[in-house]
Amino acid sequence: MESESQPARSGEKSTDRLADLIGTLIAVLTLTLPLLAVARYSASPINPWQSDSPDYPSIQK
Repeated sequence: MESESQPARSGEKSTDRLADLIGTLIAVLTLTLPLLAVARYSASPINPWQSDSPDYPSIQK
């Protein structure tokens, strides 16, 4: 049984490569732009090491 499949043309490969590049660029922008916007327009800088917990009275027995 002979297979008459032809290899992909070189034009299709460059189109696929371009589509992959554009898709990757869109994915990276989708992930990074919201983070950059939040960081830029945040009301105050975030300090993860600062404790803002309220001071509760200690319970003594």
